[in-house]
Amino acid sequence: MSSSHDQAARDTAAPNPLVQTITCGNVQLSIFENEGQRQGSATLYYTVKVSRSYRDTDGNWNYTNGFYKSQLPQLLYACQKALEYIEAAESQSPF
Repeated sequence: MSSSHDQAARDTAAPNPLVQTITCGNVQLSIFENEGQRQGSATLYYTVKVSRSYRDTDGNWNYTNGFYKSQLPQLLYACQKALEYIEAAESQSPF
């Protein structure tokens, strides 16, 4: 099945480097830089992973990608900062 959305192909030979981490409270956002091909040309694109840290009943740190309503302002702040970072990086990209 063909998709009308042209997605960049991922280079599986090398891991995608972490280029920025944004932390707001216990919310963490990681930005990864990716290189791929789009319509036969090299392209650079970014992916984002979000998580929050918490302690379990034994006091051990864990991470989840679920957020409470009260954490949404922190999540929104981190997403806004990520967008600003990515837009600045794309404006300087040679691709």
